Amino acid sequence: MEGGCNMKAHQFPGPSGWGAVAYLNAHSYYSLRYGTYSVEMLVVEAAKRKVEALALTDINNSSGTIDFVKACREKGIKPIGGMEFREGDELLFTALARNNEGFRELNEYMSTINLGEQEHSETAPDFPNAYVIYPFGKKLSRRLKANEFTGVKPSQARKLIAAAKEELLKMVVFQPVSFQDEQNFYLHKNLRAIDHNLLLSHLTPAMHAAPDEHFLPEGTFRRAFGSYPAVLQNTRNLLDDCRIDFDFDNIKNKKTFTGSRYDDKVLLEKLARDGFKYRYGSKSKLAETRLNSELAVIHKLGFSAYFLITWDIIRYSMSRGFYHVGRGSGANSVVAYCLKITDVDPIELNLYFERFINPKRSSPPDFDIDYSWKDRDEVQDYIFKRYGKKHTALLGTSVTFKGKSIFRELGKVHGLPKEEIDRLTRNPAAEKNSNAITRHIHSLAEMMAGFPNQRSIHAGGILISEEPITCYTALDLPPKGLPTTQWDMYVAESIGFEKLDILSQRGIGHINDAVELVRKNQGISIDIHRVEKFKTDPKIKAQLRKAETNGCFYIESPATRGLLKKLQCSDYLTLVAASSIIRPGVAKSGMMKEYIYRFHNPDKFEYIHPVMKEQLEETYGVMVYQEDVLKVCHHFAGLDLADADVLRRAMSGKYRGRQEFQRIVDKFFENCRARGYPEHITREVWRQIESFAGYSFSKAHSASYAVESFQSLYLKAYFPLEFQVAVINNFGGFYHSWVYFNEARRQGGRLHLPCVNRSSYKTGIRGSDIFIGFIHVAGLESRLSKGIAEERNAGGDFHDLEDFIRRMVPGTGQLILLVRVNAFRFTGKSKSQLLWDAYLLLNNAPKQPKVPRLFENRRKHFKLPQLEHNPLEDAYDEIELLNFPVSMTWFDMLQTSFRGEITAAEMNSRVGSRLRMLGLLVTIKYVKTVKGELMHFGTFLDHRGEMFDTVHFPPSLKDYPFRGEGIYLLLGRVTEEFGYASLEVDKMAKMPFRSDPREG
Repeated sequence: MEGGCNMKAHQFPGPSGWGAVAYLNAHSYYSLRYGTYSVEMLVVEAAKRKVEALALTDINNSSGTIDFVKACREKGIKPIGGMEFREGDELLFTALARNNEGFRELNEYMSTINLGEQEHSETAPDFPNAYVIYPFGKKLSRRLKANEFTGVKPSQARKLIAAAKEELLKMVVFQPVSFQDEQNFYLHKNLRAIDHNLLLSHLTPAMHAAPDEHFLPEGTFRRAFGSYPAVLQNTRNLLDDCRIDFDFDNIKNKKTFTGSRYDDKVLLEKLARDGFKYRYGSKSKLAETRLNSELAVIHKLGFSAYFLITWDIIRYSMSRGFYHVGRGSGANSVVAYCLKITDVDPIELNLYFERFINPKRSSPPDFDIDYSWKDRDEVQDYIFKRYGKKHTALLGTSVTFKGKSIFRELGKVHGLPKEEIDRLTRNPAAEKNSNAITRHIHSLAEMMAGFPNQRSIHAGGILISEEPITCYTALDLPPKGLPTTQWDMYVAESIGFEKLDILSQRGIGHINDAVELVRKNQGISIDIHRVEKFKTDPKIKAQLRKAETNGCFYIESPATRGLLKKLQCSDYLTLVAASSIIRPGVAKSGMMKEYIYRFHNPDKFEYIHPVMKEQLEETYGVMVYQEDVLKVCHHFAGLDLADADVLRRAMSGKYRGRQEFQRIVDKFFENCRARGYPEHITREVWRQIESFAGYSFSKAHSASYAVESFQSLYLKAYFPLEFQVAVINNFGGFYHSWVYFNEARRQGGRLHLPCVNRSSYKTGIRGSDIFIGFIHVAGLESRLSKGIAEERNAGGDFHDLEDFIRRMVPGTGQLILLVRVNAFRFTGKSKSQLLWDAYLLLNNAPKQPKVPRLFENRRKHFKLPQLEHNPLEDAYDEIELLNFPVSMTWFDMLQTSFRGEITAAEMNSRVGSRLRMLGLLVTIKYVKTVKGELMHFGTFLDHRGEMFDTVHFPPSLKDYPFRGEGIYLLLGRVTEEFGYASLEVDKMAKMPFRSDPREG
């Protein structure tokens, strides 16, 4: 075997004899939809019962083993690592690791099954460092090997009376533990029914555990096996020989990049200094001092390989032309900036390296690297091939039973009709006391909330390990197709792994694509990394100030546009702050409004405490970044940086230790009282921390987003059409595609319906002409959508409908879709004529594309009488097939010619006026007031394509609710806040369109 997994041994007590209580077959709730114990509660219960040795043998996985070993350490129980191997409901065998190498053997065997390299076997393979236990009564086709035994439950001991002596020598005491008591046995059966997707009443005994699979009263083993001392001795021998432990103190990542720590140090210094010249030239003494300091800390803490591996990934992706964004706390590092891992200059933003790496930091650092959604898979593939599948894995996560999904699953198990399940799922609390069944389901839901339901994949975490990954976990193979750990980021962190986050986002895709479209359409090559120039460009600054941000990464939502207008944001540093302020926490705490006021009135407010002025003067006494939480906790409340960081991470959902979290909260208040702070000030500071910390960004993270926003703004300012087409083709923006098509038209683009001779699968641009891609035609098959451009490139333009049918051989329905979307308008024929031709041609069309011939036999043409055509028919066809009209606007389709008393551009000049506006609904934001009432924020387009925003308070909504998509007449008062105007709606009505002539 490659490598080794032996760890320094922790001294666990061993079983002292039978006397001793030990269990070799315990399940936690990581035995998915089977066990009912959390790992922690399993160990706590074992300690209460004075269990001296305990084996965790979850079904087909080792997700809980590392947490299990740590919990056993705390309770003085000897842990044994193991796994129970099952195929469906059939128990094949259970294996117990003699040591860490044996644990690896079990993980590797399970991994080969999960990765599809082999199938389950009735008998175990050779495990040199593990014991195998078969269920009592199982018939094997061969004799038991030296390390193999038969497990006998105490309830089966009476059957041993006829056993031969040599058989007894191969038996051990084997009591499974799967649930706590009778109530949890019933919960277990519900979980099994969910797993089998069966009614509870249809569950058979073979599908669930026996009722006695729980901890047994003290003395049960001794009484059951007192007549069979050989069985007790075998068990004792096995327990004495098994031990497992993990090193929780040292980093588990790949230790070197070059093979030597010293060589890593030398290489990192060279690369960083080369990059320093590119980033800073030779004049910045401050940056040079910072660089030297960082390199010393990185080497001292053993992170040189971590930086070099990340650099290697960036080097590869840049060689492939993949654009990336390095963000998160990694952007605090000058070394990372010089290695081009990030484009954020930490000197410019006064970012502290200690936020990223410091000796007191409670968790290892991680880099977040974003790629286009189209490029990330190739980057991941490189990482696995470069560092080897034995040492590389995606990070897993557990999807838990939570929220409404529990009620849907339990509703099915208990036979509720679909209508009742839907009602229960929509509003579980309201339906709780409807009847005895719903009350019963609620009680079960409370018991299983938080249980793991299935294993999945972390958003982007990758581990690169020094030892084989199977030293720590078995591996799954989710749909992603790459080996994935069975435990999550919390376990990875506890054992000492630093994950690399290789993430994807659509924003990077549209930047990349826009650059390429500009090159093809205008012949201009863009260096999109010239961010320093973008930050000072007057045209970009003016566009930012006006919040002309449709399509721009992270700053296009109505709420962010409003914030940018209120801040009159026109510079990079203000945008960095805005990127964090817009997060839910600041708004929830009421501090977003306060920040805007203080931003405009820096001399007209008072700091809540002098410490806030000392630490947060840059942000006017408002906590804007994660670092601000650390500063306040440290300098205001006197927490050390390690405790402050635990508090921050716990609030953002990245720390599991609830008990430790509460200890630090208590310490926060105790320290504040000891410092003599008034209670109301302490409470207010804590309120701001509590509402803010869970949603905040680090300053480096916000800066990374702001860099990407500036790159989007540059493209939108100078190449608006190419930029908008790139946004359309990457999907995933804040708005529906039709909003981006509207923006392209507003920016001067000529929008064209799909055309078989001009359009491709995705939307294309030629000069100012934008041809909608076939991907947007509802119902058009992907094969045909992609094949049209491929055939056109190979055989030239299509001459007419007949030529298209002959070469593409579309089905009748597919051809009709293309005719209805006017994709054959180049023929000069009406859609009705083309439909007539299509039916005639398809009756005689070949079933396969014809090979081109020198002379084609053409059919005889028949002329259809001229039919009356109503342009409104085209608009309705376009709405049906594209989701928006192209040949006319939504407003052209109205019955009325009224277009509102003012347009969006005139709102600021009419503040305080009560008037009528006409708007096409774009999006609605649903929020609740402090009283729990529903209010809405709407975003509309006026007839000129300009956006405006509305506010709908509960009384107005009650009488005048939204009634779906369409154009609304809005009556209300124009209000203004810090220069941002909106319409406070009193009444509204949905406007009728002209009738669809196709239905006449």
